[in-house]
Amino acid sequence: PRLHAIGFRKSGELVGINEDCSLHVWPADGSPRANTIPLVEKKSYPYRQAMSADGRFAAADMSRKVVVWDVSRDKPTEYLSREF
Repeated sequence: PRLHAIGFRKSGELVGINEDCSLHVWPADGSPRANTIPLVEKKSYPYRQAMSADGRFAAADMSRKVVVWDVSRDKPTEYLSREF
């Protein structure tokens, strides 16, 4: 996938967010297969995305709203949503 940001979890997994707000998680064993998890219900193409270096949080600028997800687990949860 065309990743816009990446990070590493403590477990060694590589995580990245791509242009349609999908999270990709590669296992620490070096497997080339990623588990893909959508962060939004329908595909959305935010202006910018970011990932914390520790792979715990992903963020996106979603058209007048910044959304931050806790992606440290297999099922991400919306951590913060703020309109401006």
